Amino acid sequence: MATWASPAGSGDALNPEPLAAPPARLRPGRVWYLVALAVIVAGPAWLLAGLAAFNGQVNSFQRVALPGNGEITLTHSGRYVIYYEGPGAGAGNVPALTVRLRPLSASAAVQSITPSGSISFSFGSHADTAVLNLKIAHPGRFLLQARAPAAPAGSHVAVGSSVGGSLPRIIVPFIALIVVGGCGVVAVGFIRGSRGSGGRRLVLARVAEQYGMQYSEDDPYGLPAHDFGLLLEGNRRGCQNVLSGRWQDLPVKEADYWYSTGSAFSKGYRRDFSIVIAELAATMPYISVMPYALLGEKQLATWHVGRRGSHGIQFGSQDFDRKFKVTALPKRFAARFIDPAMIQWLLSTGGQFGFVIQGSELLVSCDQLPATGLVPLFDAAKSFTDHIPEPAWADDSTSQQTPATAETPGEPPAQADGPKSTS
Repeated sequence: MATWASPAGSGDALNPEPLAAPPARLRPGRVWYLVALAVIVAGPAWLLAGLAAFNGQVNSFQRVALPGNGEITLTHSGRYVIYYEGPGAGAGNVPALTVRLRPLSASAAVQSITPSGSISFSFGSHADTAVLNLKIAHPGRFLLQARAPAAPAGSHVAVGSSVGGSLPRIIVPFIALIVVGGCGVVAVGFIRGSRGSGGRRLVLARVAEQYGMQYSEDDPYGLPAHDFGLLLEGNRRGCQNVLSGRWQDLPVKEADYWYSTGSAFSKGYRRDFSIVIAELAATMPYISVMPYALLGEKQLATWHVGRRGSHGIQFGSQDFDRKFKVTALPKRFAARFIDPAMIQWLLSTGGQFGFVIQGSELLVSCDQLPATGLVPLFDAAKSFTDHIPEPAWADDSTSQQTPATAETPGEPPAQADGPKSTS
């Protein structure tokens, strides 16, 4: 009886020896996503803190009602700004205004009062326009006299520090943090994606070289065009990272295969597989041997869990009928194909792989394997063909129609429970 064997040095199927991976390239960990997100969050935090400080700055202005006199205290020498504060000030509307400043304390001294550039702002309950620059030679107490005959009621003259540099110091870092954090998220994702896929390509190229195969990053064979139901699933699909050659004299093509569902109006999902398409030495009727674990959730949801085996051809083995769904055309072909030795071997695989024969091709599929873990997939293809009984090889019934989706996720095939035979 044939056994599940591997080429020399590849290990056995149940305990495959991992292929050596190439030296790892630096790949940023997921923690860098958190760092980038922290930078993004720091942007709004900076903005809120800056606006709170700006609000405190504006509230600290000393104010004298228009028209009127008022005492103010300036605590340091240097530059101050005199603002008109009142209706329309935020839009730069300033009435004719006269301001005089007279020292009240012996040490206080005014250096100069000059016109100011027009800086207007509205923040909270305050609307201000800068009208005069004030330079103090010596700090102290001053009497501020303000006159503006046309000023609306409720207007004031306010004296305080310049706000000209405050808003840029708030806005510029806020924008910079958002941009830097966003770019960081994109950069980490790009580097992780490119280096992850790049590392897989590098390993697969080495696997191909190790076992005398050809490697192609793209799919030069158009594998999704092969007439297997799995390769027709989803709205979009594709193959990449294709290895081609022979595995113990079995012609094979291995690839990363994916398909996705959904549309512009629904999210859908994506499934990724490792597949092998092998060329058989003879043409056979259609047969599918699929583990229920590999069938799609949509299909399983329509079946009664306790009676899964009843939806396929029964073989009298409770474990096998519970784990595998078998369909064939003609149905009688399954009896010649699935003999006790094949049942025992399929159970030994743990239901990791699905098998479909159509014509002279065999499709073996499973959830996507790591680049260093493809030996079991190749071994499964070879061992499956080794376990095909002689009566099945001798069968020449090839005129039956094949249910295109019998072995794939989706609705159960209409003929799965009892395909009609022509004999």
